[in-house]
Amino acid sequence: MDETPSLYPFEELSTSPITTTFAYWVVVERKPLPVEAASLDPLYHWMSYHYDAEEQASELKSFNTSDQYTSDRIRIISPVTLAQRWTPYTLATRLLGTPLRKERGSGSYSKAFGIWNAKVIDRDSLTPTSEHERHFVFLLGLACSVALRENGRIIIVGCPGWSYDSWKNDFRMMNPNVGLLMHESGYLYTDRIAQ
Repeated sequence: MDETPSLYPFEELSTSPITTTFAYWVVVERKPLPVEAASLDPLYHWMSYHYDAEEQASELKSFNTSDQYTSDRIRIISPVTLAQRWTPYTLATRLLGTPLRKERGSGSYSKAFGIWNAKVIDRDSLTPTSEHERHFVFLLGLACSVALRENGRIIIVGCPGWSYDSWKNDFRMMNPNVGLLMHESGYLYTDRIAQ
């Protein structure tokens, strides 16, 4: 039986009955961020702004969305990811251990983040119970591979909001032109939802 304590489940972060989506971002901290950059509000605002940039990217420089979170400090693994009524924090804790730092906002749309040391993910010891778990383990495995090679750490930031249903039903996959730009920019995966 898994005895990992629950960390920031969806029901704790979203108390609104109409919000069903959780947006999260898994990135690798290549070099330690300044204290003011490695905290909840700046990370959340960067994620939110970057989400919009990903939607409208037309050239490589579209992904340079912050002077604090430059590519020498942060490696972006995939676009901001959308899940339905699910957050990655408990599973991250189960796979990586206790976060080095964590923070949760307040209100009915609480943002949250955590920083973990990377480790090799033993995917054979895990049986995902949903497409969201399966997808997150895939993304986390990519991030940990990069972090271990570069002596970095894993950052996961997220917040309730956006629309999983519109991505699943209307977009389904990232625009191919944007996907190619993402690969050129260093992304290892280019879709926003589990495929």
